[in-house]
Amino acid sequence: MPAWHHVAAALRRAGLALQAPTLLIVGGLDGPVIDLSRLALARLPGGKDLVIVPGAAHLLEEADMLDEVVRLATRWFAAHLTGRSGLQPTASS
Repeated sequence: MPAWHHVAAALRRAGLALQAPTLLIVGGLDGPVIDLSRLALARLPGGKDLVIVPGAAHLLEEADMLDEVVRLATRWFAAHLTGRSGLQPTASS
């Protein structure tokens, strides 16, 4: 069992919850991971977002997709650190 499972279990026993804002970025062509990400998102506490990048596969290695991931992550961190919003993928399929 990974170490973080032990930490999470200890926090639950103490009646505490570990909460951190979470961003999941998934390729729009990766159906199984989209489904799993939606399930995970529903179980995560606190601030959370799922962004599906149209036209991207599992590893987001298509042309310009990694640049898109960097842009999305940068905007997400800026929103969570400064209060700005506006997370929208710009990649087209």
